[in-house]
Amino acid sequence: MRLLFNATNLRSEGGVILMRNLLESFLAHAPDLQIRLYLNPELHERVKGILTESQTDNPGNPTRIEIIPFRPRGALKRFAWEQISLPRLIRKHQIDILFSFGNTGPLFPGCRQILYLQQAIPYSSYIPPGQPLLQLRWLGFKALYGFLIGLTQLGSQKIVVPTGWLVRPLQRSIAGLKPAHAYSITLPGNPGIREKRDAKRFTDSELTLLSQLEKWRASEEKILFYPCYLAPYKNIPFLLKALHLLAQQEPPPFRLILTFNDDSREYFPCRAQVLEALSDCAARERVVLSGSLGRDMIAELYRLSDILVFPSLVETLGLPLLEAMSHGIAVVATQNEQPDATQAAFAREICGSAALYAPPQDVAQFAAHLRTLLTNPQLAFDLGQEGLSRVQDLSWHAHVQAILAL
Repeated sequence: MRLLFNATNLRSEGGVILMRNLLESFLAHAPDLQIRLYLNPELHERVKGILTESQTDNPGNPTRIEIIPFRPRGALKRFAWEQISLPRLIRKHQIDILFSFGNTGPLFPGCRQILYLQQAIPYSSYIPPGQPLLQLRWLGFKALYGFLIGLTQLGSQKIVVPTGWLVRPLQRSIAGLKPAHAYSITLPGNPGIREKRDAKRFTDSELTLLSQLEKWRASEEKILFYPCYLAPYKNIPFLLKALHLLAQQEPPPFRLILTFNDDSREYFPCRAQVLEALSDCAARERVVLSGSLGRDMIAELYRLSDILVFPSLVETLGLPLLEAMSHGIAVVATQNEQPDATQAAFAREICGSAALYAPPQDVAQFAAHLRTLLTNPQLAFDLGQEGLSRVQDLSWHAHVQAILAL
């Protein structure tokens, strides 16, 4: 079977991690599969090791995966490539299945197409607060991306989503032209971070942070962790307001690690709102802006953290939730319990009873949950163990089989 893996639009950190695990699982659990991978050249170095590992594990069949770094410049060129050039490549290489991993693909691929959806923004009711121009830009992004994903849905035999809240808005976006059985809701396997600690792979700033983390732990300070970037839907001002309330209640000593700083890339303008909330936060001295971190350092943070805070409002999956559970870390997240909610609607599907939840507008409840876990280490431990048990039941083999079972 020949599979063309289209990841030319892939850019997110979580997407890269999922892609690597998926490729390894395809190779391990689908032995007859030949893969042509088209991906964003910026990501080539981060996944090319898969090719070497595949050749080592299968010396008699060294060409099971071929990686082609490719990303047409400009939105119109990318659209033309997916709608015109990609179907030609499918015919040329006699592809059996097109796996559209970057959210978009052709309307007429010329073979069976599987859409693996990661972009939830077009299907959420969330609109960032702030300037009208920002809101117009956001709505324009939603409309354009929603249109492209809609085309890909129409050209796909299967649409794979990790969380079920997406299915109804996806169906509505194409006027119900796809039946319910075309949508497969399946969580990926255990994402446990496998990189071994190697001090040579840490940057100087990461080594400094690691030293500080170990000192804080030695002095019995609790470590809160939120792996995030500067995007409005990551809901960082909400979290900082919760910390402000928490600090006024004289909680046990803690530190919050946020993985952005002044040099971080901004996804839609929100830096001013975040910095304002930060300056107003009574716990400002307990907030550490680490900047972007490598996967080795992220692994260390999970090892050293006590609580994952996850106030994000729009996620297809929310990979840090799975990663935190795989490390036995307690979770506090936002969760909208309203029927048909499309904002803050994913966390309970992933974590179940292994987390504490607050409504997305309730800063006081979020702060109360943080205080509960900071003052009740046994509850934090029990939640972490429940999450660990939950994530251990996830299987990459089952995930791959559900994807390929057309």
